This record gives sequence, C-alpha cells and structure tokens, in this order.
Amino acid sequence: MKNFININIQYNLLALFSVALGFLFIIILGRQLGASGLTDTYFMSLVFISYLGHIIQCVWGAMNPYYVEKKLSNQTDANKLISILLNNTIILSIIIVIFYYLLTTNFDLLTAEQQSFLDIFIYYIILQNISLFNKNILKLEHFFASIYIVDIFIQLANIYTVIYILKLDITVLAYSMLIATSVTIVWQFYLIFNKTDIKYYCHLYSKKYSTIYKNSIKLKFGALLYRSKDIIIAIVFTSLGTGIYSLYSYANKFVSVILRIVNAPIVNVFLTKVSYAIAKNKHIEINKLLKKVLSQTTILYITAATTIYFALPYILEFVYANKFTPKDIDDMINIFTYLLILNLIVTIGSPFAGLLKLLKVFNYTLIVNLIFFIIIVTGYWLFKEYSLTYSLFLTYLIAAQFNNLLLNSVKYILVIRVCSVSQHRFIKKHAEKLKDFL
Repeated sequence: MKNFININIQYNLLALFSVALGFLFIIILGRQLGASGLTDTYFMSLVFISYLGHIIQCVWGAMNPYYVEKKLSNQTDANKLISILLNNTIILSIIIVIFYYLLTTNFDLLTAEQQSFLDIFIYYIILQNISLFNKNILKLEHFFASIYIVDIFIQLANIYTVIYILKLDITVLAYSMLIATSVTIVWQFYLIFNKTDIKYYCHLYSKKYSTIYKNSIKLKFGALLYRSKDIIIAIVFTSLGTGIYSLYSYANKFVSVILRIVNAPIVNVFLTKVSYAIAKNKHIEINKLLKKVLSQTTILYITAATTIYFALPYILEFVYANKFTPKDIDDMINIFTYLLILNLIVTIGSPFAGLLKLLKVFNYTLIVNLIFFIIIVTGYWLFKEYSLTYSLFLTYLIAAQFNNLLLNSVKYILVIRVCSVSQHRFIKKHAEKLKDFL
C-alpha cells in the first residue's frame, strides 16, 4: 500500500508539472487571441483530430491484456504483436490523411480559415497516434514517467510558439505541434527498442492476432459513439455564436487540469497492476486495488475541484480581464461548474470502464456507449427543437454520463463475482487434490 501511494505521488507530481504547463499555455493563448474565430478553429481541429484517432485505435485499442499474456509466456510473440500493430497504426493514419484531402478537395466542407489550418494540422493525426501507441507500450513496460515527459516537451514548445512566434497566424501552432511531437516519438522509440526486451519486426499481419482486431473494433467503435459528445458539444456551442465554443474549451481545459493531475496518473498505475493481476488469474486482488484507487481519486478530485471553483473567478479576472467581457467570464464559470460535476462522475467511472476493457467485456461496453450515443443525440435534438440553453444541454450530458457509470459498475460487480467464484473453486479443487496426494 505504501509503495502504491509513493509511486502515485511521484507521477502525480509529474502530471502536475505537465498540466501546469498546459494551463499556462491556455492562459497565454487566451491573452493573445481571446475567444475568436481563430481559437474556435484551433479547438475544433483538436477535437476533430482526436475523434478520427479513435478510428486508428481500432487497430490496437484492446491489445493490453493480450500483450501482457504474450509477454509473460513468449517475448518473441509479444514483440511481433507490437510491431504488427505499430505498422498498422502508421498505415491507417496515412490512409485517413489521404482520405481527408480527397474529401476536402472535391467537397466544400470547411471554411477557408478552417481548411488553411487543417491542411497542415491533419498530419498530426499520424504523429499523435504513433505517440499514443508508444505511450501505451511504455506504460505496460512501467515507464510511467515517459507519458508525462512527452506532454511536458510538447507544452513547452507550444508556450514558446505562442509567446515568441504566434501573431495572428494560428497555423504556426500547427507546425510547432508537428515538430515537437516528432521529436518525442524518436525518444519513445529509443526507450521501447533500446531499454526493453522489445524487438522490431517488419510484419503487417498475423492471423493469430485477429481476435485483437475484432475486440479493438468493438471497443473503439464504442469510443467513437461515446466521443461523439465532443463533436455534438462543438456543434451546440458554435451555433451560439463566434467565440462561444472557445469559452467552453477554455473552461474544459481548466477542468482537465484537475483530471490529469488527480485521475490519470493514479488510474494508469492501477490499470497496469490490474492487467498483470488478470494475466496471473489473481482476480481476488482486483477489488482491493479498486477500493484504493476510488478512494484516492475521489478525495483528491473533490479537494482540487473545490479549491479551483472558489479561486477561478479571481484567476479569470486577473488573467483575462483585458481580453474577455464580464459576460464571457460569467459564462466560463457557469460552464466550468457543470463540467466539474460531469468529470466527478468520469473520475468515479473511469476505473470501472478500464476494468471491463481489461476483462475483455467488449460487447457490453459497445452497448453502453450506444445507449450513451442515443441519449446525447436525443439531447441535441431537444436543444435544436426547443431552443434549449447550453446549461440544460450540459445537464442532459451529466445525466448520460451518470447512466454510463451505473451500467459499467453493475456489470463489473457481476463479472468479477463470477471470476472470483471460479478462482475460489480452482484453488479449492487443487488444494483438495494436493491434500489427497499428501
């Protein structure tokens, strides 16, 4: 328990530094550009690229439990698995970039401002997904610090760009992110192929890994359904006028500060420990780990959220007083309040969602996310049909997220009960055989 907490504290501190830089970047960006069409383009492009990334992750999204099983039994098979999925990730990313250019060349889908930015930034989808894949591997190899070092380097590059290079040309920021991410990928490859037992193979497919593809598609199709909320949120807030989506994005970034400090590092360590516990059939240990992670993340989140909630009005007035109107600041605080509640539910629910993924409950996860998608689309229809306020729409989003938490936690309890009973029977059976033998 003591080691578990000490490890979490180390990564929480790294996460804190990474998020502090991200927070500083958002502050500087807001002071430079405020809430405008330029910032709307930047934030919407991030959402667009992130959403498309889930299509690419259909290649490897469900790999973790399979990789751990291979690693414990046959390192060569594990190496081949890594190489195949990495190569597939690169190829699919390039295909999506080509598809983007075919669509935007033949159809008038974007404004001139959006296309000018995305024609450069679209290449980020290749780099981001290689980086995400590498982060996942390094996490499984217990290089937890590398996750935050990558983010820190990119944030430093972004801050430098906004302070010294960015004027009114937002495309400069796209170039900055491409260059910084490329540098970090080289470093990640160095760690993976020089500091571990992993070797690279120029393989593209193996039939014995087809189960991973099938389950990854199920898992990531579910993620596409779930992440559709980001696209719908963008549509809702952009429909309210220029710059309103940027206000939402700034508020959301402030909340993500809390999540990335409190939730991400603790849950990353937790899920890695659980991966190995499942691979070794130690299902009884999972509940102990779950109780620890829930108590830690919930207490830390509530403490951090309460502190920032009361400090935020003073922070916004001090930082953005010259760039935002009092109404803009009031809107940001209001949106921030709703997002605090939403992400408290996410904090409690993320260990359950992660556990179901590791326990290979992919069909159920897909159904849960399909229900979430139907609820969110219905909420958007109500917003358009009855001209609802964004506050009511966010309330609807909170209800949909709570439904996910409820369904995932109930399913986990049922699954782990079956696993625990099976494990008890296995132990009892072999103990009786040993007793008879003696």
